[in-house]
Amino acid sequence: MKLDPNTMTVMVGVHALLCLAFLLIIWLFFPRKIRGLNQWIAASSFMVLGGILHGIKEEYSSGILIVMANVAMVAAMLMFLASLQRFYQKPPVANSLVLLILSFVAVIIGWFTWHDSFHNRMVFMTAVQSVLYVYLLVFVYRCGKKGFGHWLILVTYFCASCIALVRLGTLLVVPEPMKNIYDASIIQLLYLSSFSFIWLLTTMGFVAMIIEELQSKLLYLANHDVLTGVLNRGAFFREAQEKLEHARQQGLSLTALLMDMDYFKDINDRLGHKEGDRVLQVFADCASKVFGPKVLFGRYGGEEFVALTSGLSLQQSLDLAESVRQTVKEMLRNWNVTVSIGVAHATEADNVDELLVQADQALYQAKNSGRNKVVQAAAL
Repeated sequence: MKLDPNTMTVMVGVHALLCLAFLLIIWLFFPRKIRGLNQWIAASSFMVLGGILHGIKEEYSSGILIVMANVAMVAAMLMFLASLQRFYQKPPVANSLVLLILSFVAVIIGWFTWHDSFHNRMVFMTAVQSVLYVYLLVFVYRCGKKGFGHWLILVTYFCASCIALVRLGTLLVVPEPMKNIYDASIIQLLYLSSFSFIWLLTTMGFVAMIIEELQSKLLYLANHDVLTGVLNRGAFFREAQEKLEHARQQGLSLTALLMDMDYFKDINDRLGHKEGDRVLQVFADCASKVFGPKVLFGRYGGEEFVALTSGLSLQQSLDLAESVRQTVKEMLRNWNVTVSIGVAHATEADNVDELLVQADQALYQAKNSGRNKVVQAAAL
């Protein structure tokens, strides 16, 4: 079977244009802060340019077009790498190194073109593509998140690496070298047609990763307080119910801590709401570090925060609350802010609401008896 160069060029070009058009639509309607999207669009543009140049260079037999076509393809692969590095927030390849690689490719391709060494040119370009595909594969494997988009890109680059390496091996082993890029061998057919599917599948994977990240951000915003980053009230109560069920099953005690910053209104009145927001952020950060990951911690409302922990004795719970109080006093001393804490402990809690009612009563006592203290609620 003889490969039709026009058919191959059209197929590759149409796929590349579809990918580029799809990405431009995303760029227009999605948030502009999506990491790596601009670089992926640039890479797809280089792919389209490379496909066009590869299509017309055979007709015009121009050495300049051959060099430009191959440089465009390598530039596209480097831009794909830059896009993924930006998306995963990894250090990008230096621009000087990119220019050095492209210059090296241009010089070598130009040398082989003007010395009429088509076979060596194919060996060189296949070797360069093999190295870049393997590097992309390793990079995505090490840095990627385990979502659908990650695995789609990973599998695609694995297949691309295998195809490029097999083609390289064929070029080095087969005694009769190819006469042109549209040689009728099976490996060449697979190699040429793979470009379309590599672009298409990796673009689908990249879009999937964008959607997964946006979903993750939306889920985070739905469950966390925007200002402080801790759980919001709704998310706290949803997770508190799960913690209550787990405590019941395991026979664990449950402790609620209700915290309120003393004279917080004075901060807003004297220093302004921006400074008040800063105080809330510092408090949330301090308390989160003291509580650690095992304690459920959230914003109850205004300057009130709430925590729920299981498996601690009453004395351990009081010690934990005291540690929070002392840490906050130290960290917020510049604002002269302290915290009052009400602690309610139950060996067998029936519901979280009742526990919080008891903690609120203890907090009320702490506020009325001088503030900046920990008060224990009546035993449940």
